[in-house]
Amino acid sequence: MGHRHSLKVKSGPYGLSGFRVASSSPSSSMTMTSTNGAFDWAEVTVLTGPNQGSVKIKAGDQEKILNARSNKTGSKVVRVNAQGEKVTVHPQGGGKTTVLNWATGKERAGIRYVNFGISSATAYLPNRWTPELVTNDLKNLDPDLIVWGYGTNEGFDGNLNMTSYRNQIEQVYAMVEKASPQADWLFLGPASGLSRRGKAAAYCNGYRVPVKLYAVRGAIKDFAKEKGHHYWDWASAMGGDCAVDQWARKTPKLAAADRVHLTSKGYRKSANILVAHIEKLIDEPQRLASLNRGSE
Repeated sequence: MGHRHSLKVKSGPYGLSGFRVASSSPSSSMTMTSTNGAFDWAEVTVLTGPNQGSVKIKAGDQEKILNARSNKTGSKVVRVNAQGEKVTVHPQGGGKTTVLNWATGKERAGIRYVNFGISSATAYLPNRWTPELVTNDLKNLDPDLIVWGYGTNEGFDGNLNMTSYRNQIEQVYAMVEKASPQADWLFLGPASGLSRRGKAAAYCNGYRVPVKLYAVRGAIKDFAKEKGHHYWDWASAMGGDCAVDQWARKTPKLAAADRVHLTSKGYRKSANILVAHIEKLIDEPQRLASLNRGSE
């Protein structure tokens, strides 16, 4: 099966994942195997349209066949309610089979965390996605909370136009909010990051805090406040402007030598701090009420 990545190939169609995998050969297949034991259900989002054919989706001991051919391009979420450890997609001929995303889950109480992050992405990447497909994905997910995680790559772009960037935040927000008006939002400011070159807003042991990294944080924070949503300052949570340098010197290391990326331990530490922050907000209903009114 051939795959396309919206970061590398501009032309769609793409849904919320920003990826697609396609094949016309009935002899091809794609399988996902669980590493956490049996799941209770599986979902596969398939592109529909004039050039699409039939597809068989098997999960556990159950299978479904979908004829994805239609007059208009769109997408269809196929759900198979079955316990199993493998999900397999088989093209059945008559045209292409194009998978936009897939997932498995268990029927139990708790939080479902769905990560559509793309490494090296910026807030401009969603311009390459197909709004109708993104809308269908969001309506199927029906999220309670949407976390905005763009900003680091933009902050290291010394030529970033801040007026254009503010407009881009608005554009992506409008597309997502229209499809999920019921969801709350949490905007993350970029983590602490340093560079050897470029204009500096501050200095840390020979490294520079990029000027645009400051500006991007400010733009995201101001936008969140304007829309009445919460903002979390990742850099401050790490310890401030120079924190990434300190994290890179720790044993075990929490940040990479480039002073931009974190190590797996560093990302896990950041995630634990963020989760604790969210839990604290949930435990303080008066503060949550003030946040919903748009105050800090």
